[in-house]
Amino acid sequence: MCGIAGILHPDPGIRKAIEAMTEALVHRGPDDRGVIDTGEVALGHRRLSIVDLSEKGRQPLRNESGEVLLVCNGEIYDFETVRRGLEKREHRFHSRSDSEVLVHLFEEEGERCFATLNGMFACAVWDGPRRRLVLARDRMGQKPLYYAMLSDGGIAFASELKSLLRVPGLAKEIDRKALAQYLALGYVAAPRTIYSRIRKLPPGCVGIFHEGKFRVSRYFHPEISERRPWSSSVSEWEEELRCLLTGAVKRRLVADVEVGVWLSGGIDSSLLGLLAAENCDSLRTFSVSFTEKAFDESEYARFVARTLRTEHHELTCTPADLIETIPKVLKTFDEPFADASAVPTYLLSRHTSRFVKVALSGDGADELFGGYPTLWAQTAAQRLAVFRRALPQLAPIAERLPQGDGYYPPSYVLARFLRHCAKPPVERQVGWTAYVEPELLAELFPEAREWSAEPAAFQFEKEEREEGGETRREQGPFRTAGVAAVSRLLDQMRYLPDDILVKTDRSSMAHSLEVRAPFLDPSVVAFANRLPDPLVTKKVLLKRLLRSTCLAPISRRGKQGFAVPLAKWFREDLRENVAAMLGETETFGLEGAVARRIWNEHQQGRANRWREIWALYVLGCWKESAFKG
Repeated sequence: MCGIAGILHPDPGIRKAIEAMTEALVHRGPDDRGVIDTGEVALGHRRLSIVDLSEKGRQPLRNESGEVLLVCNGEIYDFETVRRGLEKREHRFHSRSDSEVLVHLFEEEGERCFATLNGMFACAVWDGPRRRLVLARDRMGQKPLYYAMLSDGGIAFASELKSLLRVPGLAKEIDRKALAQYLALGYVAAPRTIYSRIRKLPPGCVGIFHEGKFRVSRYFHPEISERRPWSSSVSEWEEELRCLLTGAVKRRLVADVEVGVWLSGGIDSSLLGLLAAENCDSLRTFSVSFTEKAFDESEYARFVARTLRTEHHELTCTPADLIETIPKVLKTFDEPFADASAVPTYLLSRHTSRFVKVALSGDGADELFGGYPTLWAQTAAQRLAVFRRALPQLAPIAERLPQGDGYYPPSYVLARFLRHCAKPPVERQVGWTAYVEPELLAELFPEAREWSAEPAAFQFEKEEREEGGETRREQGPFRTAGVAAVSRLLDQMRYLPDDILVKTDRSSMAHSLEVRAPFLDPSVVAFANRLPDPLVTKKVLLKRLLRSTCLAPISRRGKQGFAVPLAKWFREDLRENVAAMLGETETFGLEGAVARRIWNEHQQGRANRWREIWALYVLGCWKESAFKG
């Protein structure tokens, strides 16, 4: 796991920025550094040594002739198999590094090689013979890659925004549509970033810069079969999944350093802990607890650790930890990011890194195996289609019911369901999951009204793609999919890569910790997306896998989520701190009166507004962090 950066530009003064760009990524790779400047392209690398700890694994890497150069962030899990095939074709290797296979594989197959890999990666290849720079990102978007077209014809890229912003002349101009997107979703989705001059390479994509133009093409996106016959019994599906997950875990235990497991006490991480414990001699596990008992799952994590006889480490998160950590999280993420679980994830990463360099997480299980209530809500809304015109009129009644301070109180969920259930599938899911719902967003950010129907900002029925310096939109996979498939595609193509995986990557790499996700193994993703619909609800198969094991009690648990008790904290511990920050958001053109109304409704107990308040608070804190001085 590493950090990468690069500049393709004829000016030596511009290319000299590679030193500063690489230094900005030291947290991603404290073990080693490497920089090369060919006179045309400059590449930088920070190394976190996981496989082949020797100096032979140092990057940038070259092919035999020295004409093809590579910097890579990530892990290639099937590198030994790929290497054996390349050696038969007389390629010579100088290290045991998994990344070195990419240099030679690119020689053989060009940019097509990335579609064949089992791994998490973001990499850049300087294709010397063709004078072109090739950028690539893994299928599901586990590793990040940002790029910017430079005003005088070059291009720069980096693993993080903070590195890219070291390029001279790259302005911090806010992308107004990205700001609206953040307020709606709590994150900025690829290809946008909060800065108008910088873009993210989307997951499963390759970008090629050649003769002053940058072209992006997609080599992978999740495909969900709409016609999945019951060709096997449930027990056969279950056994196939057990084999696939076992293989995925084994591949992610391969390292020259110790590997641990994050335990939440839920189904996903418990299953991974069990499989990891079965395939290694000793295991360390890590979890977070909360002082608020309604949000605390630590007793279940302790049960799993005791049962599996792991060396367990637990960290407690308090309101004081939240206040202290928010500035550090925002500095780590570089752009506003409203998923409140980033704070405990950041603290857990810091704690874990004191003991191991690699940890396994359950990322991807909810998106693949139906763990979110939006999947069930989509089906319910479709079945109630005959009543959909009348149902939104009942929302005000549900809003008047007591909402309490829970993460998602039943009356809160019901009101949201009713408000949006009559909309098309994509729009209603966006409404259900929004931090600031579309109607309220139009009040809070009047400028966004003209974008409210724009797919790139909210609905994601189309995808943006940069080609030849111009934005081209393509028909996405959502319009023709059934409601269940729409829900899962939105989760897999948007929420997973732009929220969940961003949270994990930035939080872990801030502490030089590599986190691996067995559920995102290509074989597991393909399996999940061909399951019959009844088996993709409330993690039916995952629960069945646990029922026949020593962790059977965990299989009977409902989903709790990695939540923070913000609703209560905003009225108590964090009240003064948050109230003082909300005014900062007016500098972005937001309506202060609307923000104050949201705050007062929450303080008076008339509505549970923790999501809206948190999004505004994070935006204010980010503004101070990003633009101070």
